[in-house]
Amino acid sequence: YIRALGRAAEVYGPEALAGDLRYRLWKVEARARKLYAEAPKDIRALCDAFAAGYNHFLATHPDRKPRLLDSLE
Repeated sequence: YIRALGRAAEVYGPEALAGDLRYRLWKVEARARKLYAEAPKDIRALCDAFAAGYNHFLATHPDRKPRLLDSLE
């Protein structure tokens, strides 16, 4: 997910910058958001359930810190 956001260099260092530029050039995040918005309700529910599960894991494992986490609102 970090790579798809075009933010891998923030986590992995300068060697990931070229990949970040490609992902941003290809507008991967914007395309993913558009596809999510257009997806059938059951597919969006699966995506939402995955995110809820990840958020639950983070809430119940405070010792585990994600490498990169920002609000996507």
